[in-house]
Amino acid sequence: MEAASIFYIFFALCCSFALPALVIYGINYYSEEKISLKRAFKNTRAHEKPFLALIFATTILGSIAIALQPYSPGQHYAALLFAYVLIVLSFIDSKLYILPDFLTFPLIATGLLVALLGLFIPLLQAFLGMFFGYSSLWLINRSFLLLRNKEGMGQGDFKLLAAIGAWVGPMQLPLIIFAAALIGLLMAAVTRPFSRATLGSAIPFGPALALAGFLSLLYGDNFLNWYLSLFL
Repeated sequence: MEAASIFYIFFALCCSFALPALVIYGINYYSEEKISLKRAFKNTRAHEKPFLALIFATTILGSIAIALQPYSPGQHYAALLFAYVLIVLSFIDSKLYILPDFLTFPLIATGLLVALLGLFIPLLQAFLGMFFGYSSLWLINRSFLLLRNKEGMGQGDFKLLAAIGAWVGPMQLPLIIFAAALIGLLMAAVTRPFSRATLGSAIPFGPALALAGFLSLLYGDNFLNWYLSLFL
C-alpha cells in the first residue's frame, strides 16, 4: 500500500472519531447547555451513543465513497473537507433546526478557493453556483410565503445551497433541489413514526440538501452527461 493511501486512511479515521464530538459540542453550544470542547470529546452520555455511532458510520461511508473516486490527491482532501463540514451541519440541523453561519460561510469561502485552485470547477462557475444557490431557495421560500403566509424554510438552507453551489456550480442546482426534496420526503416518512412530530411539524431540510450536494459532487457530472445524452 502506498504511503499516500495509508495517510488518507489515517486521516479519515481520525476525522471519523473527531466529528461526533464536534457535533455534540456544536449542538450544546447552540442549546442552553454549554460544554467545553474537551468535555465533548471525553464525556458521552448513554442516550447519545447511537447518535454518535450514526455520525461515525456516516463519516466512514463518506470517506470510502470519496476514496473510490478517480481524483487527484488535492481533490480527495478537498472532497473530504466538503463532506465532513456537511456531516457536522446535517447532524446539528437534525437536532436544533439551525445551520450555523460559522460553518456555512467558511464552506462558501473554501468552495471559491477550491475553484480558484482549479480542482473541480472554474471560479466563474463557483460564483454563479453560489449566487443561484442562494437565490433559487430564496425565490422558492418567497413564493411559499406569498401562497401560505408562512416561510417554508430558514435562511440557513439558502446559505447551505449557496455553499454547495460554490463547490459544484450552477448546472447541478436543479438536480440538487429535486433530489433534496425527494430525500427530505423519504427521511420524513422513515423518521416520523418514531418521533413526536405531527403532520404539520417542521422538517430539517439541511440533511437532505447536504446529502444531495455530496452526491452531486461525486456523481453529478456523470448523471448530467447521461441525462443529456438521452436528448442529444
